[in-house]
This record gives sequence, structure tokens and C-alpha cells, in this order.
Amino acid sequence: MINILHDPLFTAVEQEGEVRRLGLLDLLTEAHHVSDLKANSCTGKFALIRLCIAFLLDAYRLQDTYDRGDLLKEGCFDREKLERYVATCEAKETCFALDDARRPFMQAAYDGKLDEHAEKPVSKIMFDCPSGNNHIHCDHRHEDEHESDTATAFENMLE
Repeated sequence: MINILHDPLFTAVEQEGEVRRLGLLDLLTEAHHVSDLKANSCTGKFALIRLCIAFLLDAYRLQDTYDRGDLLKEGCFDREKLERYVATCEAKETCFALDDARRPFMQAAYDGKLDEHAEKPVSKIMFDCPSGNNHIHCDHRHEDEHESDTATAFENMLE
């Protein structure tokens, strides 16, 4: 299972310049050491940041400016708090696995009636790749000729 919480789907650049691949929990708990989040496109970077913000907003449930100030004074995100949030989500059957058969993260589960003949090339979720009548002038490969690693496909899925 590919789990966004633990598998290295995020590329972080630390303040010292070291590039590391991290899961979401490590990225957030080490965010105070991160100077940049790398992505394959501008829209991909915004999508990854939006996911981090949504996760944190739901985990922290800050009520007012004072709560935000208190969090800012802490200087980092509390891993135990984030893990309690994950436990609460998983108790409600929220799944953070991309390839879970029943509840894949941010996707609809496979439905044989709808999906049996619905296989499509990965370029369909890659906005900077030619697909259908979306011609990109700098890339002359056919839509079926593109490949993607898991982290890039995850980023593109969020866009």
C-alpha cells in the first residue's frame, strides 16, 4: 500500500540545502527545517501545499487569532497531535493509502461496471503533457508514451 503519511511522496529542501523525500507526517513535523517544497510544475507545488494546509487546518482546528499565535510561538507542528488526528480519521475509515481497494485517498474506488474498459494513459492527469486535443508544442510524444513515478502521479492527481 502506498500511504501518503509515510511513503516519500514529497520532496523537501532543507534550510542547509539537503533534498529529502518525505511522507506527509515527516514533512509537517520537520517543516520548520524546510525551506522549499519541490514539485514538477507550479500547479503541482500549489496542489501539494493546499493538501498540507487542509490537513493541518483539520488537525489543529484553530478557533481564533490567539490559537494561531500560540501555534506560531511553538515554532513547529506537534507530531503527537497529528498522529492523534490520523487515528481519529482512520477510526472513521478515512484512508490515507493511494491504492486502497475500498477507500483510495482522494479517488473513487474501482467499480467494475464503470471502470472495466476505462483504462487511460497517465497523461490524462498531467496538465503539461499532450493528451487528446491538448497539444503541448514542446513535447511531441503521443499521450500513450508518457510515464510517471508514484510521487509525480500523486502530485498530478491533486492538481
